[in-house]
Amino acid sequence: MPGISPKLPLHRDSVDGYGTNKTLKDSIKQNFKCLMLTIPGERMMEPDFGVGLRRFLFEPADASLKNKITKEVIAQTKKYLPFIKIINVIIRAAGESESQSSTSAVNLRVTIVYDIIPLHLKDTLQIGIN
Repeated sequence: MPGISPKLPLHRDSVDGYGTNKTLKDSIKQNFKCLMLTIPGERMMEPDFGVGLRRFLFEPADASLKNKITKEVIAQTKKYLPFIKIINVIIRAAGESESQSSTSAVNLRVTIVYDIIPLHLKDTLQIGIN
């Protein structure tokens, strides 16, 4: 089955030559993750593209930081991926209790629950930044 888009990071695949996203859901999730991790100014010809979650790593983890990240996630998603509706953004900093244990040293964990409107699919994106 041919893929919809290349799977990042690129890797060799015995079936397709390179790994590919086989479903719209996987392709959209990858694009959404790229939007969250890209620092504004990093993408050529799109200086406003991206949330740049790593920029927030060394800021004090308080309510204002969580509000700032949430607003940025919602604004960027509305602008660049308007077919995604943000349902919930959960931000945890190092030292805060988590319902699930983490095996790696992560200083900031962002969990975004979203709905892909045209596909009527709900999904979750988790990004750990250290």
